[in-house]
Amino acid sequence: MSLHNWNAGVFLNWTLFDGFGTRNRIAGIRSRETQSEWEQSEFESLLEVEIRAATAAWRGALAALEEAALANRVSGRIVLSDRGLTLLARRDRSAVHLAFKRWSAEPLDPHGPPAWRNVSGRRSRQLLRTIDHTAAVHGFVAALAGQARDDGCEVEQLD
Repeated sequence: MSLHNWNAGVFLNWTLFDGFGTRNRIAGIRSRETQSEWEQSEFESLLEVEIRAATAAWRGALAALEEAALANRVSGRIVLSDRGLTLLARRDRSAVHLAFKRWSAEPLDPHGPPAWRNVSGRRSRQLLRTIDHTAAVHGFVAALAGQARDDGCEVEQLD
């Protein structure tokens, strides 16, 4: 018996013709890709129409509330008027004067600036102060991120 004999073999399986199956599979993949692109553009179009309809409905409802003197615009925000608060308090069978004391957006000084310090409702003052504070913090973080980007740095949020 000789230890120097080696046997090696290679088995290859190659399909020379698959009855145009590969070409059909590729065509099917391209067709599905085109269909998904079409479905995405159709979805985007439908979403745009829905957003426009919802915006129109919101504007109509807001106009009706303002016309009925149930809502006012204060510093770019929409708030319930005292008439609207009265309606809600009576609907909920609660005291109207407590609703005014907590939530009224009427100014303390009619000639004063429209700011959170000039709002008569205690809870409305707190809410507006929080909104102003949050806007200031967002402005600071945006400025900080801009400066960091200009200096080639990144801002990381650590929770």
